[in-house]
Amino acid sequence: MRNTDMGVFQVFARQGPLAKHILNILEDVRIERALIAEFPGMARVLSDLVGHLFQEDPAAFAAPVLGDEPEVVLTSWLLISRRHRVLKQVALATVDRQAQSVFEATFPETFRRKLEALLGGLPYLRPGKEATEDTARMAQAVLDLIQAESQPQQPEPRPRTGDQNNGQGTDASSATDGASCDGSGRPDDASMDGNQSGDASSTQQTDVGQQQGASSGGGSTPSEQDQRATLRKLAAKGAGANNVSDDLATDLGDRLGRALAMEAGGCAAPTVSALPWERFWNGKGQYANLEVARALSGPLRQRLRTLLEGEARVRPRARMDGRRLMASRLARTAIGDGRVFRAQEEARTIAAAMHILVDASGSMTDGQIQEADTSALAIAEAVDVLPRVNLGVSAFHNGRLLSVLRHGERLSSARQRFHIPNGGGTPLAEALVSVSGILLNQKEEKKVMIVMTDGMPDDGTSNSRALVKRMRQDGMIVLGIGIGPDTGAFMQKIFEDYRVIHDVNGLREAIFQMAQKALLRH
Repeated sequence: MRNTDMGVFQVFARQGPLAKHILNILEDVRIERALIAEFPGMARVLSDLVGHLFQEDPAAFAAPVLGDEPEVVLTSWLLISRRHRVLKQVALATVDRQAQSVFEATFPETFRRKLEALLGGLPYLRPGKEATEDTARMAQAVLDLIQAESQPQQPEPRPRTGDQNNGQGTDASSATDGASCDGSGRPDDASMDGNQSGDASSTQQTDVGQQQGASSGGGSTPSEQDQRATLRKLAAKGAGANNVSDDLATDLGDRLGRALAMEAGGCAAPTVSALPWERFWNGKGQYANLEVARALSGPLRQRLRTLLEGEARVRPRARMDGRRLMASRLARTAIGDGRVFRAQEEARTIAAAMHILVDASGSMTDGQIQEADTSALAIAEAVDVLPRVNLGVSAFHNGRLLSVLRHGERLSSARQRFHIPNGGGTPLAEALVSVSGILLNQKEEKKVMIVMTDGMPDDGTSNSRALVKRMRQDGMIVLGIGIGPDTGAFMQKIFEDYRVIHDVNGLREAIFQMAQKALLRH
């Protein structure tokens, strides 16, 4: 497997079914996070798929119930909670709350808190095959914690002030140790304090009643003593006992894989590999005309700032009363609509992530590449100082994507990379896959892609058209600019919003109008 070292997995799994399932759950969460980091759009795909599977087969995601074997409670809680809280699979929110309730009723508080703290490192495990050892170490730490917390609590080596007032014996020491472990400054279980003295007979009676209720299946929460006994039972199974079922709550990896394969088989969207990224390059490209770009960027910046600030300040709406009439709405009085007075309200500005994708194939002439490079730099110069606009620029060249300006990067550190070489084919569909993943990973609410190309994609128009349609369904704004008079025929097959231009002046004006249209679209 690409992200899992099966040799490490198999060696660890020899400890027994419990060890195997804990590692399996943690490892699948780690590799799915790695997959999402590489292809951000997969986060939504996997979350939606889990929701679909949950609707189809709720039993497959059932929370544990009081009275289940401790290994069932632990692995079910681990599976559900990590998928909901780490992978953000919201369909599991309700069942996560149910599993958490049973988990809290089954195991002692000190164990739960230490386990949660240990699992806090799961989102930060490295990607890659070699990181399976990191996951195995975390799984081993879980097993070690089970063993350690199942042991009788030992008295502290140095008694603290006030310990002589808490009674004598193992129970008092256990309570004190529990308080020091959870950091709350109080014992985990009041019943343990009550058993230290004959003056607390009422507490003893309450604990007996709780234990009887729990053992009879009446739904009462088990006492601390019961929880410790359950943890010891789990520790015995984790130590390699043979009475552990190998049919515990396994991870959803296999089930998701089968469902993804079925979905891919019937999905209208194509299966297209992403282009690999190349951050920097050494080849000689056509440098953008810096003087022209800066000369263009000033007016562009001023126009964009004026439009954006005006859009943010004022948005007219109609109301039933007021002092100023809206002439455009007077005719509506004939149908009984009295909302003819003008009111102004603040419009909510929307942050935007914009990405300019340049075709740097061999069919692009040196002049066309320089025009595209200069136009992209002019836009970058114009929006660099505008708030709430996050720009990225890339180009596909010789089967790779060149990262010209990364999202969130200051233009001052990337200006020297605006010299794009030309060569190779036109893998437009593959470039769309790569760039859409980058855009979906940006935090801004609005996401815009502007594509500049001069030729037919290598694989025709069907894949690119399907991908653009999918991107629009995901809420992205996708705009196209065809460079050359012969581009109209295929541009209209791929893009719903596009422009066809013929010369450098047309390109500059087209890309500005496209950017303005996208930034001001609600």
